[in-house]
Amino acid sequence: MILTKFIQVEAADLVLEVAAARPPLGFGAILGIIEAEAEAEALLRVMPALPCFGQVMAAAEGLVFITKCPLFSLLNKRKEIKSVETRKKLEYIDDFITINEYSRPGYYLNDIKAVCVHWVENPGTSAKFNRDWFAINCPQLKKYASTQYIVGLEGEIIRMMPENERANAVGAAGKVDPVSGQFYTDLARSMFGQQFCANPFTPSYVTISIEMCHTDKAGSFTEKTLESCANLIADIFERNPSKLKDPMTQIIRHYDVVGWKSCPKWFVDHEDDFIKFKERVSNLLKGGSV
Repeated sequence: MILTKFIQVEAADLVLEVAAARPPLGFGAILGIIEAEAEAEALLRVMPALPCFGQVMAAAEGLVFITKCPLFSLLNKRKEIKSVETRKKLEYIDDFITINEYSRPGYYLNDIKAVCVHWVENPGTSAKFNRDWFAINCPQLKKYASTQYIVGLEGEIIRMMPENERANAVGAAGKVDPVSGQFYTDLARSMFGQQFCANPFTPSYVTISIEMCHTDKAGSFTEKTLESCANLIADIFERNPSKLKDPMTQIIRHYDVVGWKSCPKWFVDHEDDFIKFKERVSNLLKGGSV
């Protein structure tokens, strides 16, 4: 297996040594190992062969795992690790769908330049219902649509593919932005570059997407949905500090990318609420409460 040994370094610190795996061990599996074995704050060191090498791996209550250490040189000290104790522990369900052309193409992301939020457009439905819709209906209908995460009405979070895989989530569907007259908005081109705003390389190659369940046709969200989604995005930002730095500019709506799609509808129709949501994430990243 992948786990080789634990090394005790200080009373409250652990270093977990991880060997290369084929296929590579995913973030969820590594987090599961740590949560099962370690209760203190921990530093994770990995071999460069792992695809996650050089990135912050995870942040959960009482646990922070960092891989920035070539040749096992441990550069991060415990006092430098940001505490996340003020935030609710993030819990989610891994319920991966089968790789298929339409809703889980199975390709890695090229980069992470933004987190994009969406609405499911199925009022009153659960995260599980929508996960199954992507898994079953998209291949049957030959519809290109998917996401990495779905946040439900009760705050439940389902991850339906590994976070480092591309979802078919932020495409233009052959429609042009009414302002620029092009397939993507000027904002999208400035954020992602022209190379990721033209087929076959769409903004989906450089974004992590989150579908949010809603109560009605107006797209309103429950407080539990908003709380879980804010915690999830803060967690994604904390695990990717070299790529995601500013939640006020790097949390975007599908609408911001394509210009014609009212997605998520509530945040498009209520711009102030979208700004407040981004401020909420920003506060979490500064150590505040949700």
